[in-house]
Amino acid sequence: MKYAKLIIFSVICLMVGGAVFFTGFAMNGFDIDRLSTEGEFFSRSYTESAAVTAIEIHDNDAKIEFVATNSDQIYITYNETNLKTYSIENHDSVLTMTGNDQRKWYHHIFNLSFKTPVITVYIPRDMQVSVTTETANADILAKDLTFQSLSFATSNSEIELDGVNVLKDCTLQTANASVLLEHVVINGALTAGTSNDAIETNQVQADTVSLGTTNGNIEFENLFANNSIHLSTTNDDIEGTVADSIRSFNIQSSTTNGENNLPVSLSGGEKQLSVNTTNGDIDIMFLQ
Repeated sequence: MKYAKLIIFSVICLMVGGAVFFTGFAMNGFDIDRLSTEGEFFSRSYTESAAVTAIEIHDNDAKIEFVATNSDQIYITYNETNLKTYSIENHDSVLTMTGNDQRKWYHHIFNLSFKTPVITVYIPRDMQVSVTTETANADILAKDLTFQSLSFATSNSEIELDGVNVLKDCTLQTANASVLLEHVVINGALTAGTSNDAIETNQVQADTVSLGTTNGNIEFENLFANNSIHLSTTNDDIEGTVADSIRSFNIQSSTTNGENNLPVSLSGGEKQLSVNTTNGDIDIMFLQ
C-alpha cells in the first residue's frame, strides 16, 4: 500500500510537471529556442575594409566556417545572445574575433536550445591570409580557399578541408571526432591529429605529412609528400594508397596483433615513410 501511494504521487508530479511545461511551451509559441536559458539569438555581421594579413578567432562553442566570396572584402556573419557576445578588431592588419562568454555553469546544464551558433567568414578568393582558429564542441571547416598558413583547433567535433591550398604549414587538432581532408595542397608541413576517431584524406599532398590518432583508423587515397610521411594510430587500421613508388622511401613499419603488407625496414629511398599501429592492420599500396 505504501509503495502504491508513492507511485501514484510520482505519477501526479509527472503529470503536473508535464502540464506546466506544455503551458509554458504553448505560451512561447511552441518555439523551443525561446525556452533557452541563453535567451534569443541575434544575427550579426561585420565587414572589414582595411588590409588584413591574418585572421584569429577564439571561441568556445561556435561552429566556424571559412568560405570563398567574389567580394573584395572580408565579411563575417555570426550569432550573439544577451550572454554571449563577440569583440572584433583589426590591429596591425591582424583581424581578431574573440567570444565574450558571460554564461554561468547552470546556463550550460539547463539549456534547452538546439541551435548551434555559427561564425561564417567570407574571404575573397584571391586573398591569401594566415588563419588561427580555436573553438570547442563545434566543427571547423574551410572550402575552396588559399591560405598563407592554417591552424585549426577544436574538440569533440570535426575538422574538414575541401579544395584548400596552404602556402606554408597547416596544423589541425581535435579530439573524439574525425579529420577529413579532400583535394588539399600544402606547400609546407601538414600535421593532423585526433583521438577516438578517424583521419581520412583524398588527394592530399604536402611537403611533409604527419597523421596521428588513437583508437581510430587512418584512411587515405592518393597521398603524396615531397619529403616524408608519418602515420600512427593505436587499436585500429592504417590503409590507403600513396601516389609514389615504394623505391622512393626509406620505410619503417610496425604493428602488433595485425597484418602488415609493408617491409618492417627498407632503405635506399630519398624520402621517409613511417607507419605504426597496434592491434590493427597496415595495408598500403603504391600507385607508381
